[in-house]
Amino acid sequence: MDFRTKKVNILIVQIFFILLFASCKEAIRPLQLSDLKFEQVDEYQLIYNDKEILSANKIDTMFMILDPNSGTESYSRSWYNGALHWTGTIGYYVYDKNGRILETQLFGWDYPSNKYQYDSVGLLKEYLHESDYRDRQKIRHRFVPDSLLLYQYRYYDLKSNPAYEILFKFDKRGNVLEEKAGWTDEDFRHKTIYEYNQSGKLIYTQSARYENDKEEEDTHRYRHYFYTNDKLDSVYNVLPIYINPGKRLIKLYYDERGLCYRQDRYGVITNCIYKQRERDDTYKKEENNRVQKTINK
Repeated sequence: MDFRTKKVNILIVQIFFILLFASCKEAIRPLQLSDLKFEQVDEYQLIYNDKEILSANKIDTMFMILDPNSGTESYSRSWYNGALHWTGTIGYYVYDKNGRILETQLFGWDYPSNKYQYDSVGLLKEYLHESDYRDRQKIRHRFVPDSLLLYQYRYYDLKSNPAYEILFKFDKRGNVLEEKAGWTDEDFRHKTIYEYNQSGKLIYTQSARYENDKEEEDTHRYRHYFYTNDKLDSVYNVLPIYINPGKRLIKLYYDERGLCYRQDRYGVITNCIYKQRERDDTYKKEENNRVQKTINK
């Protein structure tokens, strides 16, 4: 073995150990708050879009328009909270530049609206609901990395005890495995479990209501999620008997940008129109600099 070959072999061994050390270091890195993956706003949004897709396309607002040939009037009325018009815009979603929901508005008898604020990590910190009543909540979190638990506390007044609490349990990839939620002054709890495929995509959820850790009968809700080309294609929804027994299919359709342009929810068809944000902060800064240079000439 000549000197050059020996040097190459030593270099290969060094690279191997560097890569091995880097992978081990990554494996033992404790989970951070920014690694957690879970929906904090809607259990399942009326129209689902990936935050990354919304951000990449600079989407500011999504308008939901009920198709004129959509379902029956009675079912549309019950599902969309008594929409006053069976055609036209029935609501909208407003997003921030990261694709997170800032505001939702549905048009109906009580015109429910929700507004959300997030902290620097991206966790929900304030929630406001307005309809025929007003509900404002301050939200705080406590993360325990060793046990992969996240405690979420909801307050009406930060000086008092939390009124509502949610406990999330995560796997090592940051996916939520279990969620327990309930009012602190009641013995009732809602529990949801989550399952994923090898790609980390959500494929199944099961939820039920408990009283004193005893499961209540006929409160089960199941959801099966199906994908095409790694994109959410449809959701098979099994509702509790006390709500509406039977299986329900939610079908989603996406355009070339990856945005949902139509949803068939139990026969109620909703079309979606998107408005892009005019200029992001970076563009504004660059534009202001350009204008200033022109003025200074």
